[in-house]
Amino acid sequence: MNRPTVAVTLRGSVDGLPLCVRFLGTAVGRLCIVPYLQELLGAAASERAIDDPLDPAEWDGADLVVVEGNAEQVWVLPREASVVLPMHVHMVTELPGSVEELDGLVPRKERARVRRQIREHGYTYRVTEDEGEFLWFYERMYAPTMRARHAENARSVGAKEALERVFRKGNLLLVCTEDGSVGGTANFLDRERGQVMGRLVGVLGGAPEHFRNGVLKATGRYLLEWACEAGYRSVDFQGCEPFLRNGTFQAKVLLGATVTHAPGLSAYRLWLSARVDSAATRAFLLANPPLTCAPDGSFTATHFTDSAVPAPLSAMAHRGIAATYSYPVGEFLSRRGG
Repeated sequence: MNRPTVAVTLRGSVDGLPLCVRFLGTAVGRLCIVPYLQELLGAAASERAIDDPLDPAEWDGADLVVVEGNAEQVWVLPREASVVLPMHVHMVTELPGSVEELDGLVPRKERARVRRQIREHGYTYRVTEDEGEFLWFYERMYAPTMRARHAENARSVGAKEALERVFRKGNLLLVCTEDGSVGGTANFLDRERGQVMGRLVGVLGGAPEHFRNGVLKATGRYLLEWACEAGYRSVDFQGCEPFLRNGTFQAKVLLGATVTHAPGLSAYRLWLSARVDSAATRAFLLANPPLTCAPDGSFTATHFTDSAVPAPLSAMAHRGIAATYSYPVGEFLSRRGG
């Protein structure tokens, strides 16, 4: 790697069991995966500069190691007790020819759930290009939602940048009740490509009740409806970390999104290696099934299993994922190298 590289050591816990995870790579890789892992583990982080993230000496002392590299580099690393993940994934929903056909993108139970929440809470939506309303949305919805969901790891777009680079080239969709707006999304409109890019999303005050009441689900559904009616061909829901139980990943899949490699990062991978067979390592792998990569770049939904966590009864049909694989966690960890 020609860019400066760092080692970030995360010391946290899973199911009350202490776990040490170390990331090795560039600032780009750090931004993509470390905040997510830190939130999962409730971890404290320490960081230092290193010369070579591929040096096995840098892996000592960690239970799990995550190494960033390009596709060629990671496939020469040890295969024992390891998997390869995309650095980041991107989620885009291809729109059908009519709003009525949108239901075909969404699982039946999810359709029923969203419709029930819309009906129970009286949600409607409107689209605006008023800058005053956008600035209100930014301060009252987007910023507090980022703080509520990510705390010190929040990666907010600045207000000026959001106004100039998103809203002034797009619009704002607000989800409303009879008492006012409760959620929304600011969108960049790429008319040449026929694509709507949902860039900033939030609920009023970042309040937990709005999440529970399905405001974000209604926001995604309404954005699909508006884009379809306006003649756009796709909605870009941006990206997320490559873990199947990641709430952001699941929410976007339920909006009919296809999983792809993130633009600009498609050449990069994460090598996840279990260095220690412990109760904490097993608990992490069982609770966080990864989206893994084959050498050709295709995706596999990989589920670790044991007697308490069996293989899924049926594989979720995620668009863009080529296969589903179940791996007994004991067998996986028994293949650890030195």
